[in-house]
Amino acid sequence: MEGFNTIGCDALNIGSKDLLAGVDFVRELEQSADFPFVSANIIDKESGELLFESYVVVERGGLTVGITGITSKIPDVIGNVSLIDPVEAADEALASLEKKSDYQIVLFNGSQDEAKAVREKLVSADYMFLSGNTKNPRHTAKNPETGPRLYSLGKQGKYLAILRLDIKNSRESVADITTLKAKETFILRQMDRMQQKDPSKTLEQIYADNRKTLERLHQIQNELKSIRGELVEVGNSAQFDYVPMSRILDDEPLLLSMITETLSACDRLAVANDEHRELLKASKIDPVIKQQLESKYRAKKSG
Repeated sequence: MEGFNTIGCDALNIGSKDLLAGVDFVRELEQSADFPFVSANIIDKESGELLFESYVVVERGGLTVGITGITSKIPDVIGNVSLIDPVEAADEALASLEKKSDYQIVLFNGSQDEAKAVREKLVSADYMFLSGNTKNPRHTAKNPETGPRLYSLGKQGKYLAILRLDIKNSRESVADITTLKAKETFILRQMDRMQQKDPSKTLEQIYADNRKTLERLHQIQNELKSIRGELVEVGNSAQFDYVPMSRILDDEPLLLSMITETLSACDRLAVANDEHRELLKASKIDPVIKQQLESKYRAKKSG
């Protein structure tokens, strides 16, 4: 949680795996967070009350953004928690947010298929971000004509997802230019590779004697012209991008120290578990009981 506080967050949607250690553990984390935990459909089974805030409203660049969160399931081992239907819960939160914010975002925890099914019904939302999905994000995801744009955040924190909004008139609709910009970038890279053959000449001069390549060049040049023509006509725009959190990025010293300490703690727990197992092997106890203990140990380690 110290890492999230350092990065700076506006809201955290509670998902199924967040509850594996129990509600009390999540509550402790919430107390140390500098931002709200949200969930519009996780409730206390006995009281029926929401366990977290249904939504939060933040202001950025003169615009207000409403954020709500839902999850598709909770672990079976959590007996004191239940779920409201995610669509009904999100609709109720969005109804309130429409009166308080310019744009509405739904944070959804679940699978890609579940997210697509839910998205079709959340017509009043503007954007929907998917966590808990194991597929990597893409620039070319197909989005519906109505309902929220859906963007996957990838898995295991391996990507930093970015949504850039360029709002010229808040009363007009927002066009998603993600695919157009991805195509533009791809064509420019193609042309750059072609230019590397002889940087001192134009592309037409380089491939003047290669009819097939020259035809391909003219084709992609026309595609680029068409794409840029479309982009010029766009008023308000949204562009989704994602940055791989790989070794090409410089480490932030404070966050790196937190990660290092966390990994060290995991290593210490692994050593302690291995020592426990060796002690169990050497112990003179009933073979049936020993087998049961070893089975539980393997299940715990693999999980």
